[in-house]
Amino acid sequence: MKADLWKTAVLVLAIALAAGCASSRAFTKAQQAERVGDWDAAVQYYTEALQSKPDSAEYKIALERAQLSASRAHLYKARELEEKGNLEGAMAEYQKAADFDPSNTQAADKVAQIQETLRSRAEAARAKPMEQMKERARLATQPLLNPASRQPLFFKFAAGIAVRQILDFLAQASGINVVYESTFQETTTKSAIDLDGVTLEQALNIVLTANNLFYKVLNSKSILVIPDTPQLRLKYEDQVIQTFYLSHADPMTMQTLLNGLLVAQAQQASRPQIMPNKDSNSITIRGSASMVAIAGRIIENNDKPKAEVFIDVEILEVNRTRAKSYGLDLSNYSIGFQFSPESAPSTGTSGTTNAGQFNLNTVAHGINTADFYASIPSAMVRFLELDSQTKLIAKPSLRGMEGSKLTANLGDEIPVPSTTFAPIISGGTPMNPFTSFNYKSVGVNV
Repeated sequence: MKADLWKTAVLVLAIALAAGCASSRAFTKAQQAERVGDWDAAVQYYTEALQSKPDSAEYKIALERAQLSASRAHLYKARELEEKGNLEGAMAEYQKAADFDPSNTQAADKVAQIQETLRSRAEAARAKPMEQMKERARLATQPLLNPASRQPLFFKFAAGIAVRQILDFLAQASGINVVYESTFQETTTKSAIDLDGVTLEQALNIVLTANNLFYKVLNSKSILVIPDTPQLRLKYEDQVIQTFYLSHADPMTMQTLLNGLLVAQAQQASRPQIMPNKDSNSITIRGSASMVAIAGRIIENNDKPKAEVFIDVEILEVNRTRAKSYGLDLSNYSIGFQFSPESAPSTGTSGTTNAGQFNLNTVAHGINTADFYASIPSAMVRFLELDSQTKLIAKPSLRGMEGSKLTANLGDEIPVPSTTFAPIISGGTPMNPFTSFNYKSVGVNV
């Protein structure tokens, strides 16, 4: 029996010596790494030494010192990388600095800033091919005019000139052909038309809109002038199909918006067809060229990213009894005057002047002011946040998208019993209890 006890004691002693040797070796390696400035290795070895000997105050102090030094080293390296434009490397170094020293709020803020910058760059890079796809889809919807000259037009036409003459003149000046629809009737302008520095398309829209006409592009060099009536619009306007690629908006939400703005306002025969595609995050529209163009402007104005919202919540535990004493103390809120022509007023027999009193002779010189003394209330302001008995319970941060609901449930759900009585037999006295439970949220719910 004694032999077994001796063996156990020897084994325990051997384990303790091994642990002591392991912690000593790790501590020695940490000191060596510290001397050469390898703070990451120093933190690692100090951690191993402290794990082997958790009660060592020396090891704890050395580990904290190494962690602070490692945090500063990574912070300096991060700044160098940021100045060189290596944001990914700088963000990794800032993150290491924050991990070694959680109180280093500067490093944590830098990580968030660089993440936002990288996200913005990625979004901008993604937007370029998206805009190119949108432009190609727009150009493929209808033929465009290609006049001989793209120089701005500077013409003035007086009232009473035939519309056909104006259009023929613009066609000759720009090198295009004008064809008139069979129902076109010759009319004259009712007011003067001033074309000052406008393009050919703008000039055609000004002249034709003023005379209740519209035009259709037949090819790059020819247009067809048509009276502007619903029947002729439906007959001559081309039905085009265009796909709009969305960068931020949801296709289903965009479809609802377009249906409310376009489909409800259009006539039955000219209503556009709208089809969303969640796989490619796009929306395809079939309709007249003018209707599709309007849809394109609606999509462009509403395809915007949602903003992020940050809310900081701070929960304090406050002593209600002590809270009553906080505020502004004005010493009974009174101002007093005393008449003492011979000497300054004093308290008791000690001859000391009352605190807070001053001679009115310092305010205004007069016959009797030197004989009066006034007392004013002293002010004391106490602030609840500085009370040592106020405890910070929690300080959560809420993050969400604009328009979404943010909740913080810092509590629990407890069952609340509810008992009802029912008769044992039909028509009898309610005597049989039935208990049900409803769960209620307790704690702090924001």
